[in-house]
Amino acid sequence: MALLSHTVTGTCNNYSTCATLIRNIQRGNINNQGFIDLAYNFGIGGDGSIFEARGFDNVGAHMANFNSKSIGIGAMGQFDIDEPTLEMLDALEKFLEDAAKLGKLPEDYKVHGRQDFGYNGPGENIMKHIREWCRYGNRTIPC
Repeated sequence: MALLSHTVTGTCNNYSTCATLIRNIQRGNINNQGFIDLAYNFGIGGDGSIFEARGFDNVGAHMANFNSKSIGIGAMGQFDIDEPTLEMLDALEKFLEDAAKLGKLPEDYKVHGRQDFGYNGPGENIMKHIREWCRYGNRTIPC
């Protein structure tokens, strides 16, 4: 399962700004929360850049009771307010498909937002797009 969250930070729309933002989030996770790395397995910026944190082969710290059962992806921004870019959404979908082709996600993987399980994130402005994906885990209409 791919589990989406948002970083509840500012957004970024170019590689340099996104790289700086993800490093700042990583420092906060390590210094303020005592994590060994960024909480997520990966982060994604508004320009579509994917940043590896814990990667596929290490357990994330993105959501209690789901860390070992999912790949956590943090979308950089506050998507109850901000709108995700098309670049972000397209890159995310392609990244997940590629991960399945590489055997890092099951072929029949599903995508969920943390809010599907009663937690905050990734924000309604991302969820309204994800709910349209055939891979959305709570999809009620066949593709």
